[in-house]
Amino acid sequence: MSVDLEDRIALMLVATDRNPCNVQSGLLIRGRSSSPPASANSSLHGPPGRFSNPQLVNCARVLQPQDEAPGDEGDMPMLKRARLAFVIAILFLVPNVTYAHSKSSFQDAMRRLWSDHVAYTRLFIVSAAAGAPDKDATTQRLLQNQTDIGNAVAEFYGRDAGNKLTALLKDHILIAANIVTAAKAGDNAKVTSENQRWRQNARDIAKFLHGANPKHWPEATLQSAMFMHLDQTLNEATHELKGEYAASIKDYDQAMDHMLMVADTLSDGIVAQFPSKFSSAGGKKK
Repeated sequence: MSVDLEDRIALMLVATDRNPCNVQSGLLIRGRSSSPPASANSSLHGPPGRFSNPQLVNCARVLQPQDEAPGDEGDMPMLKRARLAFVIAILFLVPNVTYAHSKSSFQDAMRRLWSDHVAYTRLFIVSAAAGAPDKDATTQRLLQNQTDIGNAVAEFYGRDAGNKLTALLKDHILIAANIVTAAKAGDNAKVTSENQRWRQNARDIAKFLHGANPKHWPEATLQSAMFMHLDQTLNEATHELKGEYAASIKDYDQAMDHMLMVADTLSDGIVAQFPSKFSSAGGKKK
């Protein structure tokens, strides 16, 4: 492996915070110390929640041959490759968490996820009502949002819980799509039956979330919030289908405001349940 390529890999490891060595000690994967360029400094630690291991501080220095002379680099290709392979292996073997989430950035992330839920639902309603060709693509993006929400929850409650929430939320979306389709076709019986399924799904979501965090997510509070979301979304779709576009837009604004409050309730509950995973301003945990 060439020296330049090795350096580039080292810089990539630092930029993604996957370098197990203390970057303040310099990049020591090579046979000599070299500091990262100033342009990389702002991203040395990556966003909150990344992984590294403080026990491996200066690990690359340990691997550095103390008697290597500048002219010996071309004579030691196997040693260089062995050193690099060792360091890369450590990246996958030591999953020690050393960075806490920032409370504010976590709240922002949750708000983004749940606002996307409302925004892409809006786009679906508009596309479905108009019979626009982007309806299927919009549906897929909306379903991806439910996967993203499940992934966010999985970080705290485990993969099974994340998958369960994703499944419940996808049902929530697909039932809503059925309601819009039936309403557009004038099938009132289908609208009624699907609306009943929709409300039961909302109860299931509230019950599931309450079970994950019973102290900070009261089931009655979550169920009420979910029902409000359903009512607002149904009003939005009804007005859009009737061509009452100003009213539909107003419904959307109300739905967004409500969902941001729901997002804050969920993020506040997670922070309260897992205080050790958060810091006031992000960065290293003490």
